[in-house]
Formats: sequence, structure tokens, C-alpha cells
Amino acid sequence: MKTDGSIYRHDITISEDTTFQGLVMGSITVAPGALLVLRGSSAMDVILNEGSKLELYGQVGGDVVNRGGMIVHNEGEIKGSVRE
Repeated sequence: MKTDGSIYRHDITISEDTTFQGLVMGSITVAPGALLVLRGSSAMDVILNEGSKLELYGQVGGDVVNRGGMIVHNEGEIKGSVRE
């Protein structure tokens, strides 16, 4: 599993299993089949595509948009809502 502690000033896509400990000032899109362990923050949305997974320990400033993925753990904070 990859670990990323970077600061991004734009939207990013997670295409491989990743523990993210940094900050995204945009949205995070999780590619099909990938796992995102979010320990950092996304200022906007987290978008889960078909077959993706999210373990949330950090913060999402917008919504979690579920397009066929799964939230497998949620101890974090979602400022918006979980949308299907």
C-alpha cells in the first residue's frame, strides 16, 4: 500500500491502494477497485467509483459521493452528506 502525505492544490485521483495523510484542496476520486485510507483531509468531495473502498479517519469538507463503492470504516468527519 502506498502512503502519501502531500499537499495538493487541485483534484486528485487515487488509482492504487493508498493511505493518504496529507491535504487536498479539491476533491478526491477513488478509481474502481482501489482502497483509500483517508487520515488527512479533502477540502471538497470524495467520490467512490464502482468497486472502490474508503476507510475514513480524517475529514471530508464536502460530500462522499458513492457511485458503487463502499465505506468500510468511518471514524472521521464528513461536513456534507453521503450521497448515492
